[in-house]
Amino acid sequence: MKSNESQIKELENLINEGIMSQNHALEGKKNFLKKVQEWMGNHCKENKEDVPDWVYTLQTEVVKVNNETQSNTRDEFVSKQLVYCLQLLQDLRTVYYAQEQLEESRRQTNRLLRANWISFAAFVAAITIPFLAKCCCN
Repeated sequence: MKSNESQIKELENLINEGIMSQNHALEGKKNFLKKVQEWMGNHCKENKEDVPDWVYTLQTEVVKVNNETQSNTRDEFVSKQLVYCLQLLQDLRTVYYAQEQLEESRRQTNRLLRANWISFAAFVAAITIPFLAKCCCN
């Protein structure tokens, strides 16, 4: 997934907001998950990419068996969804910074190759110029 610097800043703000919302009530957690879905949808639309499948599962409801559910199940389920969502957002941020480091490494490698070629050319010139000068002057 491609991102630019402004999108990463938004992502970091979203991650911070998600960490804070872990202590919120059920509705606050659900609102955060909805906000992540909207942000990811807009992010993918801007970059002309497909929305990852995990984004669609953020607002799923608890599965009830025999029309029965425990009292804690819904809040616990949404809390787990929030934790997974935060982990995936942090993974996106990590991938972005890893790609930035790889790109910087490529640039440094290219600069090193150029410097090596210049050094080699200077070495060849240092050897051949005195030889040519000696041959031409005699």
